Amino acid sequence: MDSLATFLRKHYGTLDNCADQLRVDRRTVYRWCTDNPTGLLKYMPLMVEQCNTTPTQIMGEVMFQEEILCPTGL
Repeated sequence: MDSLATFLRKHYGTLDNCADQLRVDRRTVYRWCTDNPTGLLKYMPLMVEQCNTTPTQIMGEVMFQEEILCPTGL
């Protein structure tokens, strides 16, 4: 859970604040970090607008989290 959660905390302070700012349930943010990081991509335009980040950075974080959750070769 660390990589994507760390990224979200960096930009939103807490995961609960991230959920509030993106207008989703906090369980949704938890699922992005533990099960389905690609679900976050739906909110990428809003994240770019709210945070000092780029679509490329968000994509990279999501891809890295996918690799953590399901390493290739397994």
